[in-house]
Amino acid sequence: MGKDMLGFRISAHRGAPSEAPENTIPGFIIAMGLDVDFIELDVRASKDNVLVVIHDEFVDRTTNGHGRVSELYFDELRKLDAGSWFSERFCGTRIPTLEEALMLLSQCNKNIIIDIKVEGYEKKIVRMIDLFNIRDRVWIASHIWGVLARTRDLDNTIPLMAIIHEVNGTTLKLTSKLDISMLAPRLWDITYDNMNLFRKYGLLVNAGIINDPSLIPRYIDMGVDTISTDNPMLISEYRKTCRHSKK
Repeated sequence: MGKDMLGFRISAHRGAPSEAPENTIPGFIIAMGLDVDFIELDVRASKDNVLVVIHDEFVDRTTNGHGRVSELYFDELRKLDAGSWFSERFCGTRIPTLEEALMLLSQCNKNIIIDIKVEGYEKKIVRMIDLFNIRDRVWIASHIWGVLARTRDLDNTIPLMAIIHEVNGTTLKLTSKLDISMLAPRLWDITYDNMNLFRKYGLLVNAGIINDPSLIPRYIDMGVDTISTDNPMLISEYRKTCRHSKK
């Protein structure tokens, strides 16, 4: 078992979705207690410009409500139940604000990935990062190049992760222009040839979403740096087993 198999990094995608509702305070609390390296969350904005932690454009999948996040006032979003769909145990769980999530996560030593889903709030998010004094362990991620560009204009030190849906020359040139540190390609775009290409541009690579431990050796062998998972408990136990078997 090689050194990389012992040391790959784990990103808890949206908290701990296998154990608690995604992108919620209970999920983040569970993830904080696990042997993971990153905790990832998603950010959108309410109609009245409050930054909230939710992945989808619509609230329908992860709450008992209906409609676009951007068309609902924060007070309306706050009344929604974001936990009952997962389990009765989480009945009454609310959509957290970004401020609440960062206040909580600032109390642990994990790295934090903030995946920004909407444009125009980059300055507000960077200010919030500084408010909680977590600049040294925050990464900004987005699939929107404009978000990454504005973040880089605001700050030349925060590491950026580009979530890409196509591997091509234009995309890779943009990673250089914006000083992108890590790439999150689609899982099927992680190949030996593409990994060589990514390395030529000095990029770290995040592989996800991987919930089956048996898939991990293949991607580690190709050289990925981070495994993003919806089941951080299982994947962290797998990494621990790898380490113990090496001893």
